[in-house]
Amino acid sequence: MRYRNRWMRGWLLMAVVPMLPVPTVIGQEYQLQGDLDMGVVLLREPVSGDRMLAGQAQLQLEHRLYYDWGEAGVRHSATILGSPAGAADAAAFGGGNGVPDEAGAFGLLPGTSEQPLHRLHQASLVLWPSDYLTLQAGRFSLPWGVGVAFHPGDAIHPARTPEGDMPGFDGVAAVWTVSPDLVAAGALRVDTAYGITGQWYRELRWAGQISGYWRELEVAAGVVYQPGVLMRSSLGMSLPTGGLVLHVEAAGELIGQEQVGTTDDNELLDGSSAGFGFGLPDLVGQRPGWAGAAGGSWSGYAGSHAVTAVTEYLYLSAPPAGFGQHGLYGQIVWEFDRRLSAEQSLLADLEGRNMLLLSTVTLGRWDALELQIGSVAAVDSLLPVVSDNWQLEALRLSARVYF
Repeated sequence: MRYRNRWMRGWLLMAVVPMLPVPTVIGQEYQLQGDLDMGVVLLREPVSGDRMLAGQAQLQLEHRLYYDWGEAGVRHSATILGSPAGAADAAAFGGGNGVPDEAGAFGLLPGTSEQPLHRLHQASLVLWPSDYLTLQAGRFSLPWGVGVAFHPGDAIHPARTPEGDMPGFDGVAAVWTVSPDLVAAGALRVDTAYGITGQWYRELRWAGQISGYWRELEVAAGVVYQPGVLMRSSLGMSLPTGGLVLHVEAAGELIGQEQVGTTDDNELLDGSSAGFGFGLPDLVGQRPGWAGAAGGSWSGYAGSHAVTAVTEYLYLSAPPAGFGQHGLYGQIVWEFDRRLSAEQSLLADLEGRNMLLLSTVTLGRWDALELQIGSVAAVDSLLPVVSDNWQLEALRLSARVYF
């Protein structure tokens, strides 16, 4: 029933939202863009370990309405996973072998559903009372911290990905641009109080951040507070040196209670077999302790070739269940003439010696169409080439049309 209600609300929103701005579009600027992604997915069912074959279609839409005093935006997607292949087909793909639960502990692997799944990523109203002040309300995301994949001080978002495609938090925010080199932001997250009948105000989450530049050095200091749940303070720095950008961030959790799990619903962390993205939970969680992340990114160009490499290390003094004290993220992207690209990403639990490998190759020789093949593999060793337990979790062939 939950999925059916979600499906009805999702498709109703997709049908209604594009029509809402119609009376005002004449005097304003309205933009609609998106893409339709269609493909075939071979994946492992998380519970039984059987292989399943499914057709998938994902529609992503972004609506923007611009005014002189601000803007309104909605970004949402609808994903349809077809019925899994029959048992005979699953057996033909080697189903039933089973794999360890390390990958599931990351919360990265998708399940399957015969019902369409709608996800509202962003839906917010932005106001510009002055040139220095920006107000925002609804569901949105804020640039919090300096990390790429690991954000020790970020307890305001439910989950984040390097691609930034996870749903934001529900609430309000104000951003004050003091000067070109100094910005202050304050936010109030309210979705943590959903479903609470008594003392709901204690479930609200308050956050503040100040970021600025001293010459080329960027410094960001923040704090996130929820009464009796967390008191997270953080400090991050980022420094570009030629083509290399180095960053470091540390956070301390002062009043968290000893609890297992994360501060946010794992339902947001189901990943996506369309893009093979992943969303990491609040890894510091509701536990006293501290965490630190450090890494760097580098970009190089040679004629029509472009290469970008990213690496990031995470240390947790009090890791959540399913994740060790040491984590590692890495990514390398090669692009040729903006028509052909290959991407390899990894997420590793160094203490548990488990790793997820996400690979994609994209061909985009046409302006509005690209073809892609992607895979997700779970490995029980930090040396994949010598591992005897390499498990292909998902393989996908797709075509994406932009409009």
